[in-house]
Amino acid sequence: GNSETKDPSLQLIMTKRSCRTMSCSLLLLTITLSLSTPPITASTQSPPSFNIGKLISTHWNKASQLANLEQTCEDYNGDVIAQSSSETASLISTKRLVCLPLDERFDPPNGMFSHGHVQTGDKMSLPAVFWKAIMKSGAEVPWLFEVARVDDLSGPRVITDDDADAKNQSPKLTKVVGGAIDFRSPSNYVFLPHWMMSALGLRPRDIVSVRLIQDVPPGSSVR
Repeated sequence: GNSETKDPSLQLIMTKRSCRTMSCSLLLLTITLSLSTPPITASTQSPPSFNIGKLISTHWNKASQLANLEQTCEDYNGDVIAQSSSETASLISTKRLVCLPLDERFDPPNGMFSHGHVQTGDKMSLPAVFWKAIMKSGAEVPWLFEVARVDDLSGPRVITDDDADAKNQSPKLTKVVGGAIDFRSPSNYVFLPHWMMSALGLRPRDIVSVRLIQDVPPGSSVR
């Protein structure tokens, strides 16, 4: 029969997606197994049933969804660069990223700015590409970043039951502005404090647009 000619770039994307899915799945499975395996005791009772097949299937599906989100961001960011004829800092100053909640593991050491204020401050953890954008553009401090919803990719806006302030906001925020607590998040992710996610009505793993800006006062938010 006739042999099909496959696009090398498409093959590369599918290979990267498969590898990404496998990596995410193995990580999730390892964590779950370590948390769910019952301790060894001298009890004569039968051990609880453990459906390893269902567990693997569940975590494979979760890993596949996460890998697809990462690939969606990577494809969009790559297309922006590929379709541009210039190599300016602006090309790496705006990225689509998967958002996750900031937690106390990001708390700076005692004595440093923002210590003890991870959730109440305006700082986020960003990937290293934004540090490169700052260096390439020569941006002056304060380094500010705009985080915006991507409504065609983010899920429906959510409001948590324990967030009375978010319930009273009208109209809802579509953008917020903050600084960087560090530049060590994975390449396709941004970690946001709880109030930012609530203000934007975001769920963990929603996709947002993050942009390096220099024309907005510190501590401001944009409706």
